[in-house]
Amino acid sequence: MNAVLPRNAAARLAAVSGVVVLLAVLAAGWAGRARFVDSLYREKVRAAESALDLVAAGSVLPLVAEDGLTLNSLIKGASLGERYLFVSVSDAGNVVRADTDLSRVGSPWGGTGKGGLEISRPVLFRGKPVGTARLGLSTERLRADASRDSFPAAWILAVAILCAAAAGGIGFAMARAMNTVARILGGASPADIAFEQATRVVLAVNLKTARQIGVQIPESVLLRADRVIE
Repeated sequence: MNAVLPRNAAARLAAVSGVVVLLAVLAAGWAGRARFVDSLYREKVRAAESALDLVAAGSVLPLVAEDGLTLNSLIKGASLGERYLFVSVSDAGNVVRADTDLSRVGSPWGGTGKGGLEISRPVLFRGKPVGTARLGLSTERLRADASRDSFPAAWILAVAILCAAAAGGIGFAMARAMNTVARILGGASPADIAFEQATRVVLAVNLKTARQIGVQIPESVLLRADRVIE
């Protein structure tokens, strides 16, 4: 299908405006990508903290009952897929009772020497600490995963502009797109921005093309059209 070039000044202005907006959105999306990656990084850290909370909660009874088999099964399940540098549970005396590295079991906790980010949670029984659950994260790996998982915001915005432009006109699309860009640059995560449906629809009828292909446009449609191209 051959592209039809705009033949009047209004159409040319709309086309140029569309290109300018797309370029601006792509630039803004690229500039805001670092914020998006940081947001994903923080979400992955929060997910690890939630996983550690589950480990701490599940370690209470095995620690009190000195059930090493159950503790090790819990640690093994939490560390599936090698998502973490280590997962470890120690008792009230800080002696390791379960660990992804079995050589540390039975020894006082002294760290792993692997670096990274270590987070810990107390293991509480009737409000009293009976041990500690620990989890290690590789910050480099987390950032690499966040960068890999981040879908460039620019492409999302570009698609949003095209859809909005098709549904409600380029001026309306520009306003909606700039609002989305402002929210992302203000720190909002694209994943948290709700999908917006167009509230304005422009009906354009191209009579010239209709005549060329032998299509008769009803008068009722022409009366409702916002724009008729002769």
